[in-house]
Amino acid sequence: MCYECWRYGHLSKYCKSMVDRSKCCFLCVVEGHNIEKSTSELCCILTSR
Repeated sequence: MCYECWRYGHLSKYCKSMVDRSKCCFLCVVEGHNIEKSTSELCCILTSR
């Protein structure tokens, strides 16, 4: 999994995506905090659910 665009099939050092999700929370996809400080519900940034 790429930790820059969050897609599977490549690593972040090979990422060619214009999207940078590296600063987003893995739980709620909000930028600015990490999963330990998240109070939001689970949301998938790739499927928007």
